Amino acid sequence: MNIEEIKRRRLLIKHIDYVRTDCDFISEYFLSNNEDLDCLEIMRRGRAHDLSKFDDLEWNHLNGFDDPLFIEAIKHHRLTNDHHPEFHGSIHNMPRICVAEMVCDWKARSTQFGSDLEQWIEKDAKRIWDFNDNDEVSKTIKEFLNVLLEKPFTRN
Repeated sequence: MNIEEIKRRRLLIKHIDYVRTDCDFISEYFLSNNEDLDCLEIMRRGRAHDLSKFDDLEWNHLNGFDDPLFIEAIKHHRLTNDHHPEFHGSIHNMPRICVAEMVCDWKARSTQFGSDLEQWIEKDAKRIWDFNDNDEVSKTIKEFLNVLLEKPFTRN
């Protein structure tokens, strides 16, 4: 394994760790709402998140736009992992548990890139996956964002 592969491996493991941690927060939320089965399921999902990225196609070709198999690897990833809207044909078809993992995934990416998750959802996600504030999926996304995002500090 060369230095670039080691860096990629570290970034992927860090991403999975972020998702796992946030899935654990959501599991506590489910538990507090007597959603015991979802509590266990989201914990399982956090620990199995993005395992397909260790498969040959994704590991070898999710390295940048200049790779000729990059688009194929992205497509494979999205169609193999049900926390992606493409797996379901539409974000509107996603089960609640999948939306929960997706929000954890989005938050992990925003943490790693140092970007504002809520701003990205407003500016990009709504356009990419064609949803708006009145859609049920938007309400579910906001529900999980409220669990995961810390409130801004304010002075009294």
